[in-house]
Amino acid sequence: MSEKKDAGDSQPKTGDVFAKNVSLNQSGGITGDVHIGSPKRQLQRAELAPLAQSLREMGPRTVGVTAVLGDAESYRFAAQIREFVEGLGWKLDPEGVSQAVFDKPLIGVDISVPATREEDVDAAILAFGRWLADNHLGPVGIALNGLGRNVHGVIRVGAID
Repeated sequence: MSEKKDAGDSQPKTGDVFAKNVSLNQSGGITGDVHIGSPKRQLQRAELAPLAQSLREMGPRTVGVTAVLGDAESYRFAAQIREFVEGLGWKLDPEGVSQAVFDKPLIGVDISVPATREEDVDAAILAFGRWLADNHLGPVGIALNGLGRNVHGVIRVGAID
């Protein structure tokens, strides 16, 4: 059997139940691969190309990328973000993907930016956060950390839902 896909559904929505192969008119249960729960987040290179060009024009930045300790999907998505920002020529501080335990559950992506006023938010980091939100890659929060421009931004990747 072939996979049936609706032209308007490029990616399942968070929390959907979806099946890769389904056998029709058979008894005895489901055959094929069935996934119950949330799909894994994925950065698509083709969709990122216009954003990447725009961010490169804004110049290099320094960011940290952190995943939730023990959450494999969070770490995998954070690693994709790390690869993307490195490809832009941005510096990672610290290098690689950090892992941390948070005092409250972290859902989606939280971006902390070095600004005390909303109008001082770094345009490149803000554009990346908006792109994540617009492409339904989980809830995205952008917070001002109030530390001024001498501290870099931090991208924290939490659970998918």
